[in-house]
Amino acid sequence: MRHWSQTLITVAISAGLLIGILGYSAGTPRIDSPESIALLEKIEVGGLDQWILIRGHDVSNPVLLWLHGGPGSSIMAMAWYADRKLEKDFVVVHWDQRGSGKSNTWRFDYDGLTLDHYVQDANEVTAYLKERLDRDKIYIMGYSWGSRMSIRLARRYPEDYYAVLSMGQVISPLMDHEITYERIMQKAFQQSSERDIRRLRALGEPPFTDHEDYTVLRKMANQYDGGTDYSFTKLGWLGMQSPEYRPQDFILFLRGYLRGLSAMWEESLEFNAFSEAPRLEVPVYFLMGAKDLYTPVELVWEYYEFLDAPMGKELVIFEKSAHAPFLGEPEKFHQVLLRIKQETYK
Repeated sequence: MRHWSQTLITVAISAGLLIGILGYSAGTPRIDSPESIALLEKIEVGGLDQWILIRGHDVSNPVLLWLHGGPGSSIMAMAWYADRKLEKDFVVVHWDQRGSGKSNTWRFDYDGLTLDHYVQDANEVTAYLKERLDRDKIYIMGYSWGSRMSIRLARRYPEDYYAVLSMGQVISPLMDHEITYERIMQKAFQQSSERDIRRLRALGEPPFTDHEDYTVLRKMANQYDGGTDYSFTKLGWLGMQSPEYRPQDFILFLRGYLRGLSAMWEESLEFNAFSEAPRLEVPVYFLMGAKDLYTPVELVWEYYEFLDAPMGKELVIFEKSAHAPFLGEPEKFHQVLLRIKQETYK
């Protein structure tokens, strides 16, 4: 955790200095098409000011709402880089959730947050987009932590969504720990890393109910290329180039990143997709990296086989990716989303 914190702090400070020197002000560039939409706006969600980014080459295309990870890990600052192709086929929406990125404040209170707070917010954002863009339904992309929201939203409000896309799907943190621990131990033995074998044994047997123990395991997952596919340094450098973020947004992003999961740690351990959603009445697509050590695909396979999905379900494996297939295999990711659109946009 310390290494990640130091990297993020360095990136945030560098971004603040660089952008401050350049006299940068936040906004989203226009798209050169008469049918386009390009908006960065603040709306009220759950009684709080929260920010959304809406971009697409053709406003008549279906709406795709990203539910970012964390909690607290906005990906809006990556939109300029990751969404360039998607914007041609979807109206892509990024929403900085409460306590995250542009929607964070210096006085934001992380105590008492629950998954339901975020699900209720997401339901409000969905309703806003349906009205704002004159839609009956939209798509949602739940990424990592956001996949918990997508599952609960799909269970409660299936009529709002053409399909649910879940990437880096969280099934059960406690069960994930066991698989992650075993896979990292195997890799440590394969590489004859006595140091890592000792570190794993010092952690003891999973699951890990102590947040600090889990951060050690997560850091090792990243060390063995099972994390976000891009290094944190590269992610930070790409984020610094975001036209939508101001210097203070990067600092507030860092605050949310460091506080979000720890503040909700106990509740996060209780999540279990098997009991949360044994049946979903909306098409469901799981987009999983084969190398993912944060949310191992083995457990997603189990849930996929268990899930009753009368409207259809599919598990797509990205063989070259870990926890972020949209970065690890962007061309395949784009083609998969185009196919999903063709199959479900009716």
